[in-house]
Amino acid sequence: MDGVGPVSALATEMARLEAAMVDPAMVDPERAGDMDAIVERYGEVQGRFEELDGYALEARAREVLAGLSFSQERMDGDVACSPAAGRCAWRSNCAWRCYSAAQRPLNS
Repeated sequence: MDGVGPVSALATEMARLEAAMVDPAMVDPERAGDMDAIVERYGEVQGRFEELDGYALEARAREVLAGLSFSQERMDGDVACSPAAGRCAWRSNCAWRCYSAAQRPLNS
């Protein structure tokens, strides 16, 4: 989900908050207030993530890439940034197409 602006930032924050919620130190009763704050923030972040359709974004991006004849292997592979090989432009182009497609219905 990297490269999709606010959705990426929210996904990163959700992962950080999830890690904090399973931190063994949070079992300490003296940290109950911390856990309450983490859970409250997680609810806020998750709500915004849902508003931005973050859970459907990857599926929509895969649908667009499949329409552009990308194989599953290529979609799942790592795309390293290598300016000499032109990979940054390729990655930016894909990210832009996926982001653009996610902003409108696919049958438009």
